Amino acid sequence: MTVAAVSGTKSLYVTRVSTTVADTVSTICTHAGCTNDSYNASSQSYYCPCHGSVFSASGAVITGPAVTPLPSYPSTLTSTGVQVTIP
Repeated sequence: MTVAAVSGTKSLYVTRVSTTVADTVSTICTHAGCTNDSYNASSQSYYCPCHGSVFSASGAVITGPAVTPLPSYPSTLTSTGVQVTIP
């Protein structure tokens, strides 16, 4: 399951990748600042519509032109939801 969330000026995707792990990354592409608006659950990846970059759920670059991973944030699954730490 992926959820888009906004915290202050941060727009984030929180993706539950297993029963105990959630990845939290920025929705903003590191190539040109576009919003990664498409999540593929079967490949657990984000797609940027501007230039075609693809990122893993953890933010790693799968396909360029982006070369920098998406910023990621520590997250913890709890019994009531997900706690994300934003520095």
